Formats: sequence, structure tokens, C-alpha cells
Amino acid sequence: MDIEQMALMIPILGVVLGVGVGWSAPEFAALGYDFDNRGARTDEILQLFRTVWRDDPASFQGEHYRMPNTGPGTMG
Repeated sequence: MDIEQMALMIPILGVVLGVGVGWSAPEFAALGYDFDNRGARTDEILQLFRTVWRDDPASFQGEHYRMPNTGPGTMG
């Protein structure tokens, strides 16, 4: 999907989602995260979100994030 297609969808859906990778190295350090791989971490969490929205139940195994087979029926 290109930016023109997204612009056409915004009035229909009424939702705009923005994602930032962060800019403050001291904040990353305070949380124990590597500032230099923030882009890769953001890309991976977006992949995890897409997996959850698409699959039921969903599981994800990445370099930074892991989620076992999870869905409405697995919550207890």
C-alpha cells in the first residue's frame, strides 16, 4: 500500500496510526535497551502485531520478541 492509498483510506476508517522508533539514547540506556537496534526492534514488534491481528491463535518467534501460541481460548 502506498501513501496515496493510505490517504484515501483515512477518511473511511477514521483512524491514523503513527509509530516512532525513539530518539533519546539516555532513555534507552535507562531501560537497558540498545539504542542502535531500535529500528530493528520496531520493525519486529510491528511484525508481531500483524501476526496477532491476522492469526488466531497466534505465535511469534523473533530475535527480540517471542510470543507463545496465544489466542482467546488460551487465556485460561
